Amino acid sequence: MAQKVFIHLESNRGYSRDLLRGIYDYNNQISHWDIIFEPAYFLKNNRTNNRINLIQSVKPDACILENSEDIAQMAQLGIPMIQVTSVNHVEGIPYVKGNYLSDAKLAIQYFTRKGFRSLAFLGIENLE
Repeated sequence: MAQKVFIHLESNRGYSRDLLRGIYDYNNQISHWDIIFEPAYFLKNNRTNNRINLIQSVKPDACILENSEDIAQMAQLGIPMIQVTSVNHVEGIPYVKGNYLSDAKLAIQYFTRKGFRSLAFLGIENLE
């Protein structure tokens, strides 16, 4: 029997859609999980209780989660999980994060090759 994996991503963002595409590609080629995907709008009102209740009713073998405001509570359910963001990371929960320094260098190289000489950056302070 295939393992059930609950996935909750903000599917209105390109980052999340790319993650979801990668998860589905991996699953189709290698894992063959039963995927339970719930987009963020489904859990809009009272999101914390809705997501925990949904996970308890579905009884997945694992969770892949983008939003993390209730992840500490969810960790108490004893279900393996991974966060696909480093924002609001909870200690002890594995998470995916970008190589921000490498990304910045790549962006600088790209824009300087295009002739830009003055660059600015706007980001999130203390992002891991």
